[in-house]
Amino acid sequence: CFEVSLAGDSSIQMYLGGTYMGIRRVSLNGRLCFLLKPLVPRPPFIGALHVYFSSLPEIGLDYTGVTGLANLPVLKSVVKGVIDAQVSARLVLPNKMSIPMAAADSLPELAATLACPPIGVAKVTIVEARNLRDMDSGGATGWIGMLRSGTVPDVSDPFCEIRLGNSSGKTQVIDDNLNPVWNYEVDLVAHSFEQVVDLKLYDYDLLSNDFLGSASVRLEALLREKDMWLPIDDGEGGEIHLRAQWLSPSLDACHLSEDPKALVTVRVKTATGVPSGAFKSAKVVICIGDQKQETSPVPLFDGDGRTSFSSPTIAIARSPVFNRCFEFLVSNPRDCAVELSLVDESDDCIGRACLTLEDTFSRSSSLYTELAVNLGHSRA
Repeated sequence: CFEVSLAGDSSIQMYLGGTYMGIRRVSLNGRLCFLLKPLVPRPPFIGALHVYFSSLPEIGLDYTGVTGLANLPVLKSVVKGVIDAQVSARLVLPNKMSIPMAAADSLPELAATLACPPIGVAKVTIVEARNLRDMDSGGATGWIGMLRSGTVPDVSDPFCEIRLGNSSGKTQVIDDNLNPVWNYEVDLVAHSFEQVVDLKLYDYDLLSNDFLGSASVRLEALLREKDMWLPIDDGEGGEIHLRAQWLSPSLDACHLSEDPKALVTVRVKTATGVPSGAFKSAKVVICIGDQKQETSPVPLFDGDGRTSFSSPTIAIARSPVFNRCFEFLVSNPRDCAVELSLVDESDDCIGRACLTLEDTFSRSSSLYTELAVNLGHSRA
């Protein structure tokens, strides 16, 4: 793995309600990893190259366009959120970009090499912070806070966001406090002890949140110390207090009766037998309880490789490939149901199925299995 820092000019244009907005420069900072596997018996001896980020990289965007629009914090936040979500879905563990290098006859199924099972769950408590920056004493920010609370605020209203790979959480907002106590617990799914726990602190305001500072620590170091204060890079001596506990997973189905909580990992490989129709794209939506996750839309093609965007009536490919991994932390897993839906670009259902985790576990003594699930007209 390598720490990478990239920056370059870009030509990205967006039109919002007839108004032009663009991104003229993009920067990226993060820990980029390369994995060569599996090994094969013939040249080039390496089956595939896998590329991924161990944690979500920091992506900077330089906007251009209408001055008032480009500087609107809400719009910037939406654009940044969409980009972060797409990078996370494709390149942040457990997801990878994989490039086959060996001949197909000597390469095991590529989906098997994509598997990146979690090594466990870090139960992290964001206890408190101290000596945070004061962002609300007078000025425009303070008046925005006044509109929210009804009284003129004295100091910042801090909250903290935490992320480990694709797992994240956010504390509640503590009003007018530079030494907030949250005692917020979150379960973070880990795939490597080399991953980094990232924290960002903000001052909550009505229209935009002011950045207070950030902190980070390698998961291995946090678990070794178990209880630690981290410096906040705010230049004013701020610190944040974390506690951590490690939960190791088990693949033995008998342990489900001993622990009411389980980590469910679902990898969606492909859908087959998708009916022909006027579909431009398809995506898979997975729901377990009140948790919902979905793949990115995959364009659908006809027999000549043309996408269905070229015509609303052409026949589409029968096997869109997703290769996307989802993780759910669930309570009472034997009582949970997994709902799978294949939907088109308008979120209209193409096929749907529901299976209980109990049924899945009963097919194997191990808690790892591969299934083909009927989705009405198609299979996933």
